[in-house]
Amino acid sequence: MILIGYLLTYTVYVYGVYFSCILSTIYWFILGVMAKSEIESSERFEALFDAIVAIILTVIVLEIPMAVSGSWESLFEIRIEFIAYAISFIVCFNYWNFNNNLFSIVNKIDGKVIWSIGISLLVLSLIPYLTTFAAGNFYSFVPQACYGIDFIVVALLSIWG
Repeated sequence: MILIGYLLTYTVYVYGVYFSCILSTIYWFILGVMAKSEIESSERFEALFDAIVAIILTVIVLEIPMAVSGSWESLFEIRIEFIAYAISFIVCFNYWNFNNNLFSIVNKIDGKVIWSIGISLLVLSLIPYLTTFAAGNFYSFVPQACYGIDFIVVALLSIWG
């Protein structure tokens, strides 16, 4: 499908690649939902989960601005960014801790658990962007609302899964 999208993009239709990517995603999603997945061991999925959360935390850390100089005043100037980082770290760690405890109890998982955790990881992966967005626009409503809604959606998806 994606190959057809590339051919369409370079020959006829500019948005062909987007259209084919959306169709491919829907196709694989439907196949994944319709497939009767057997109960699997959770070790591989747990390793993937740990790696994704580690990457998200690394991106959050890399987005913290450096202090201009080695003074207390320069550290005080980046206090909002650090507070946003600390909140994001606590949320990511709490999410990891919840799922780590879940995986210590459960040894086998099915397709529903894989999809619910995968969707919540997708929402969790927005945290680095939203952390920077909220820290850079601290007194604006929309960045703060998006930042908070992301945390709420991650919590709700964790409960749902």
